[in-house]
Order: sequence, then C-alpha cells, then structure tokens
Amino acid sequence: MHSFIQKFADKITGTLECFDRVIFKGHIKPLSFAQGMENLLARHGLLIKDFARFVQTHSDHLVQHAKGVAAKQGRPYEYLSRKIRKDEKASRMAERDGITEGLICVFSELESCPSFKVAYAKNRPCIVAARRKCLCLYYYLLHPQLSLIHVRLQTWFPFVIQIAVNGHEWLARQMTHQRLHFLQIDNAFIRIAQPAKAQLLAEKFCQLNWPALMGKLAR
Repeated sequence: MHSFIQKFADKITGTLECFDRVIFKGHIKPLSFAQGMENLLARHGLLIKDFARFVQTHSDHLVQHAKGVAAKQGRPYEYLSRKIRKDEKASRMAERDGITEGLICVFSELESCPSFKVAYAKNRPCIVAARRKCLCLYYYLLHPQLSLIHVRLQTWFPFVIQIAVNGHEWLARQMTHQRLHFLQIDNAFIRIAQPAKAQLLAEKFCQLNWPALMGKLAR
C-alpha cells in the first residue's frame, strides 16, 4: 500500500484508514456447551426426552416477540424463502418509508446454526453439540450512532447473537454531523474534502463504549 501511495502521490488527494464491516458475536455462556443444556433441563425438572418440546417453546416465544416488536412499531416482519441481499432491501425500505432512526424491519430466514440434539449413549440418552437448521431473526435498525446495523438472533438454543456494524456508515454519519463534504457510492468513499479531519474521526470508532452499545442492542 505504501509503495502504491508513493508511486501515485501526485494523483492522490489523501488517504483514509478505517474499519469497514465489523461483526460482534455472543451467546449465553452456561448454554454454550452440551452439559450446560442438560443442566438447564434438570433445573426445570425435565428429562432429556423433553428437550425438543422445551426448546421449541422458547423458539416460538422469540418469533412471537419479534412479530410483536415489528407490529408495535408499525414495521414489517417478513419471512424470506430465498437468499437475498438483506442489507440492500432494508436500506430501500428505510428510504421508501422515510425512516431516519429506529427499527426498519424484521426478517426471518432458515439457516444452519450451532445447536444441540439428543443422542444415545450406552447407558442413557444425552445432549450433544450439533448443527441444525433453525429460524434466525434479523432486526434491521437505523441506529443514532452506528447508522444501518442488524441484530441476528438464532431462535434455537444456545441463542447465538450476531450484531453487524459498518464502520464506513458510522464514519459517514460522523462526517455529516461535522459538515465535512464527501461523496459515498454504496460502501465506498469516492471523495473526501478533508481527509485529515476524516481520519481523526475514523480513529474514534474503536474508542466507542462497545460493551454498553452491544449490551443494549442484545437486550
């Protein structure tokens, strides 16, 4: 990169180093392994054979909650039967409906996820780690600080959560607030009037209070 910059220095107006897409993942730690899942069943007075019914009940609850959140805020809940570019569809929805902050939509989609299943050992059935298809919820939001983000939640134990943030979108929002002129096409900055000032803003991204931001989104 440095050799490229040196070679074309007379044609380069400035440089910018910043985060692009960043993904945070989390789970409920006691349920991240098979024994933890067995322990949870035991605490509820349930047997291994009750596993499927127990987890289905919680999965249904999460789906109903998502539908309720969408309905309460007057936003769509949509099941996706085929793969699409969800970010692009959510962006078009936000632009179409004039959404500048808050929930845009909730998508749901069947995906392969890390989970558990019942297996049979020599003495008794047990819970083992396994991949399975389950419904995943995608909450798309325009966040006041982070701009367009999504919160992905698998609805089957151990409820792995993924929060995707776009560093370019965050920086674009900061430059807009600071009235720094720039041109952005899709996810690329084509022109920035004051690259040095933009760089100072970009360096603040990693200094955000990420535990507080992610905790609030997870809740």
